[in-house]
Amino acid sequence: MPSQDVIRPGDLAARRVVTVQSDAAIQREFMEWSGEHTQQMDWYAHYNGIYNAAIFARERCSAVVCLEHDCSFEGMRFLPFDPPLEHGTALAWRSDRLQPEPVRTFIRFMRAHGASRQQ
Repeated sequence: MPSQDVIRPGDLAARRVVTVQSDAAIQREFMEWSGEHTQQMDWYAHYNGIYNAAIFARERCSAVVCLEHDCSFEGMRFLPFDPPLEHGTALAWRSDRLQPEPVRTFIRFMRAHGASRQQ
């Protein structure tokens, strides 16, 4: 995939694919995104650390499915999915309890930088 700028469904067919370990929700979303091509992929390995996955993939000529990280690995590059594959996250806390100052600061930060509160 050296000449590609994005990964589309079908691009990973017949390729060794390395995915994050034991995250069933993300695995399921990735398989839905891949559609009919899911059965053609070689589900090669799972990882629990991106550094280990990068080394493993480089040695075994594999593709690593991961979030975009603020790091780089020699001979490897990040290619986004097209169409984008997005996974939501929830942050919850008990509002009926007094929170320590670091927690209150973190909550203020999250609210100020785009996190929305849903009840």
